[in-house]
Amino acid sequence: MTIMKRIYPIIFALAFWGISILPALKPSVNISAFEKTFFGYEKLIEYFNTLRLTLGDRVFPNVIVGNDGWLFYTGDRSIDDYQHTNAYTESELADNQKKIDAIYSQLQQKGIMLVVIIAPNKSTIYPEYMPDQIKILGNKSRLDQFVDYMHEYGQTPVIDLRPDLLASSKNEQVYYKTNTHWNSLGMYIAYANIMSTISQRYPELVAHPLSEYEVFRGGLGIHDIPRILGMPSIMENFLGLQPKFETGINFREIQLSDKTKVRLSWNQNQNLPTALFYHDSFLDGVVPFLEPHFRQTTSIPRTSVPGLWDFNWIDQVHPDIVIFECVERSLNYDFFIPDI
Repeated sequence: MTIMKRIYPIIFALAFWGISILPALKPSVNISAFEKTFFGYEKLIEYFNTLRLTLGDRVFPNVIVGNDGWLFYTGDRSIDDYQHTNAYTESELADNQKKIDAIYSQLQQKGIMLVVIIAPNKSTIYPEYMPDQIKILGNKSRLDQFVDYMHEYGQTPVIDLRPDLLASSKNEQVYYKTNTHWNSLGMYIAYANIMSTISQRYPELVAHPLSEYEVFRGGLGIHDIPRILGMPSIMENFLGLQPKFETGINFREIQLSDKTKVRLSWNQNQNLPTALFYHDSFLDGVVPFLEPHFRQTTSIPRTSVPGLWDFNWIDQVHPDIVIFECVERSLNYDFFIPDI
């Protein structure tokens, strides 16, 4: 029985290898439909990748296996970010700065504060867990260039989270090992930095100290990188922060598509300013930290839904503050901030 248990994964792996070369052998095969109808297809993927992992393979589509079980997302040219091999030209930096500052100036004329925040890639905060064979080759990353250029020549406040995240990472885990995203402690650091910047215009808006939250560990769950690998057996505990105070907010989420939700919140305190958030998935967990500080918030995710990812919302909700967030790897694209 023990021998058969060892043989079964190999048989499944060989079968999956056969499935994987079908497009090359017979291009007319509809692989998407085949995946849905072939019995045990997902299990074959799991066995195949488990075998590869057992044999020491560390490079998978969009994923690389780092040291001590850390998994890193490699899509969107993230490895270029890590190795500093995709440097901006001077004209690209100038173009980005002018574009962002033009938006800043237009919003300022309307009395609206704009804040830009960049969520670092996990490999930026935990380079020690990246495979030793992948070396940092350049002097500066795109994020280094962008932040330095904006601080020297730009007007728009740009929050650099790296110093606080790196400092905290020495004693606490601020990103998940098996997720592309930060955990609740990383989210709190982002929240505290945002509030510190906002308080320069609104001194009454101050972040709640970490002591006012209860840290709890949730159950084991499957995070996003094991889902990419098709390996649900790789699990990690979730980490949460529960406020000990009354937030005073109500919220509603409007489902626009399978993966897209607009979130609206209202606060009982009507003397607070309003805010509009443009963001990717990194700010999803930060938004609930921010909401208690605003009378009303509107959270717009980066999405493929036509007409959603633009600044037309400003004229509709009339915010006092606009917060724009994107992950570091989005700096690889010219369209990382919408036009106004």
